[in-house]
Amino acid sequence: VFGILFDGCAIVNFPRSQVNMLGEVFEITFRRTTVDDKDRGSVVTGDLVTGDAVGTKSNITFDNCFMSIYTAGLWCVDLVANDVRFLGGTVVPNASGATGSNGIRVSGGLWLYGTHLEGPSTSSTVSIGINYLGSGGAFISPSGCSLFGIGVQIGDGTASSSRGWVIAGNVGNFNAGGNGDVWITAGGSRIGTIL
Repeated sequence: VFGILFDGCAIVNFPRSQVNMLGEVFEITFRRTTVDDKDRGSVVTGDLVTGDAVGTKSNITFDNCFMSIYTAGLWCVDLVANDVRFLGGTVVPNASGATGSNGIRVSGGLWLYGTHLEGPSTSSTVSIGINYLGSGGAFISPSGCSLFGIGVQIGDGTASSSRGWVIAGNVGNFNAGGNGDVWITAGGSRIGTIL
C-alpha cells in the first residue's frame, strides 16, 4: 500500500484501531485530519501491539493533525516504521488515573517538529508523551510536551539500543512523574544528544 493522502478527514470511533497499517505500507500522509477514539483501541498502529512482522512501513507523515485517545494504557500513535514525521498538530491522550494513556511510540526513524503533546493529568505518573525505541535516528523538538509522567523516554528497558537521537529545544514542563521531562532508560546503549 503506498501513495495515500488523507486530507481534511475525520476518522473516529471504530471498534479497534482507527488506522491499522499492516504489511508493506509507505508514503502515507495524514493532513489536517482528526483521528479520535472514544475508549477503543490505539488511534494509529503499525502494528507494534500485535507484532506484525510482514513488510516494512516507511514515510508516514502527520501534517497538522489532531489525535486523541481515551483508553488507559494505550498509545495514540504506535508504529514500527522508518521515517515517521510529525509536523505541527496536537496529540492529546485523555485517559486519566493511575495508568493514563500515552502519546507517540515509534520504533524506527522519527522526526517530530512543532507538535503539541498534552498528557492526561498531572497525577498520572506512568503516562509517556514520546517513546523512541529505534536505531534509525530521531529528531525530537516539540513545542510542548506536558502533563505526562515522562515527557520523552529513550528506550524501554528491554531494547538493546536506541541510537542517533537528538532532542532539541523545549521537550516539556510540568511532567508529573519522578522520571521528569527526559528519561534515558537503563539496560543498553542509549546514544544521542540533548541540546
